[in-house]
Amino acid sequence: MAAAGGVVVTADGTPDVDSTNATLGLRWLAGGVKDGSIPADALNWNEEAARQAFDDGRLLFLRDWSDAEPALRGASTSTASSAPPRLGVAQIPGRSGVGTAVAGGVGLGISPWGRNQATAADFIRWVGSEAVQRELLEKGSVAPAREDLYADADLSTKIAYLPVLAAAVHSARPLPVTPKYPDVSAAIQAATHPVLKGTQDASEAMAALQTQLTNLLK
Repeated sequence: MAAAGGVVVTADGTPDVDSTNATLGLRWLAGGVKDGSIPADALNWNEEAARQAFDDGRLLFLRDWSDAEPALRGASTSTASSAPPRLGVAQIPGRSGVGTAVAGGVGLGISPWGRNQATAADFIRWVGSEAVQRELLEKGSVAPAREDLYADADLSTKIAYLPVLAAAVHSARPLPVTPKYPDVSAAIQAATHPVLKGTQDASEAMAALQTQLTNLLK
């Protein structure tokens, strides 16, 4: 939807999933399943099933590559080859050229009712430090929260995908911002799944979802 110029929830918290662009984006995604670009089986995969399919050579692209990268970095478990896998990273494809990533993050805050606020503040300073952010990137493929690490020449040499990740992060749009995010996410999944399966039209599904989200976010 973002790659087609649509949004799920606008900046003021209003649902906008029945817009022309959002519907076009969903219809385009469903077309990928219909023509086989996206395996129909993938609609029922979890992260591990997708990683295994990629490792077995049954997928050309893996969307959840950042979580799977540490496991894929080692010796291949694929029966197709005994050689270690050769991995490359690219920005998500769009309808015409590079697409638009939609990303979230892990926010750290201190409760005003917390009994150990100073300790919490120390932890935030520690986990956000240059050394810890660097280690999380190098050992866990976690996108750093520090801008300076994306431009670090040494890291870019060791982690070939870092410049691509930087470009994706800088152009990404945020996930829907709402205190009811779990409910919004569940509603979106329920509405879009039949469209991706090819059993419902995108316009019809998005019209119903617009009504559902409008009631949910009142």
